[in-house]
Amino acid sequence: MHIVYERLKARLDKISDVPLISIPQAAREYAEKMGYKRTGLIGTIFTMKEDFFKKKFGKTNIEVFIPTEERQQQPGSLHRYNGNPHPEAL
Repeated sequence: MHIVYERLKARLDKISDVPLISIPQAAREYAEKMGYKRTGLIGTIFTMKEDFFKKKFGKTNIEVFIPTEERQQQPGSLHRYNGNPHPEAL
């Protein structure tokens, strides 16, 4: 979806009044509104490996933290470490 968002939005805008929302763009707008300097990305392996999310933050001063490839392969390890928030996520 993220890869074809612009093309799909252009087509849907012609035939529907229902807005199509870009999650990366909405996340960036929210992070800017809240004054965040750093935000984390947890998603599918595809989402974390591709750069479409980071591109949306590219023109901001907000760093997008993406877990290491090793962490991405360990479900459940991204946000917890021995029952506490993971140190890398702080």
